[in-house]
Amino acid sequence: MEYEVYIDSVFFLNFALNFLALSLADRGLKTNKGFRKRVVGSLTGAFVYCVCLILPIPFIWLRICLGSLGAGIGIVLLTFRPSSVEGFKHCLEEMLLFSLILGGIMFCVNRFFPFLGGVFGTLALALASFEVIKRIGDKWRNQKSNLGSATICKAQKKIKVNVLFDTGNGLVEPISQKPVCVVSMKVAAEIWEDLDSLGFRAIPFHSVGCQAGILKGYQVDEIAVEYEGRNLCVNDVYLAVKEGPLGKKGDYDLIMNPGILQK
Repeated sequence: MEYEVYIDSVFFLNFALNFLALSLADRGLKTNKGFRKRVVGSLTGAFVYCVCLILPIPFIWLRICLGSLGAGIGIVLLTFRPSSVEGFKHCLEEMLLFSLILGGIMFCVNRFFPFLGGVFGTLALALASFEVIKRIGDKWRNQKSNLGSATICKAQKKIKVNVLFDTGNGLVEPISQKPVCVVSMKVAAEIWEDLDSLGFRAIPFHSVGCQAGILKGYQVDEIAVEYEGRNLCVNDVYLAVKEGPLGKKGDYDLIMNPGILQK
C-alpha cells in the first residue's frame, strides 16, 4: 500500500500539536517555560517526527510510533532540561499524555466527521480541544490547591481532618465576633461524645441558593494547620456543625474560615 504524504502539512500540524501539548504540560508541571522555548521545542519535535516518518522502515505505524516517542524525548530534553531521571520521566509522561489526548480527539472527530478535515479544520479542532482541556485542568488544579489538612485539638483528643480553604466562608460567632469554621457531623461526633447534652452558640448563616438558618457552634481548644508554608496554631476556635458531608465527594470535613488564617 502506498501513501501520499505532504511533508509540509505534516510538519505544520505536528508543530501546532506539539506546541499545544507542550503548553498544557507546562501548565500541569508549573514550570512556566517561556513562549520562545516552547516554540523551539515544538519545532524540534516536528522535525524529529518528520525525519522518522521518511525512514526506510516497512511499517508506517512503526515510523509514527518512533516519531512520536522521539519528538517527545527531544521536546522534553530541550524545553524542560530535567536534572534527574525521575524528572525526565515525569515530564515525558505529561508531554505524551497531552499529545495522546489531543491527537486522539482530532483522530476521532476526523474519523467520524470527515468534513472537518484539512489543515485548517484540524488546527481549529486542536485549538478548541486545547481550550477545553486547559479549562478542565485549571478547574481541577484550583480545587486541589484549596485542599489541605489540619489537626483539631479538644482536651486529650487530636483529630486530623482534610480541609477546604474557602474564601467565601464569612461565618462569625455573634458575641465574640470570632471567625467560625464549619465541620461535618462525622468529625463532630469524634470530638464530642454527646452533642445534645452540650451548650452551644447559635451561628447564623446564609448561602447562595439556600435560606438563612442557624448552625450550632462549639468551641475546641486549638486548630493546627499548615497554610502557604506557615504552621499556624489558633486557640479557642468555634466550629459550626453541619449535618451530612460537606463536599459532594466527601473529600473534606472542615471548611476553614479565612479569618483564622490571618491570625
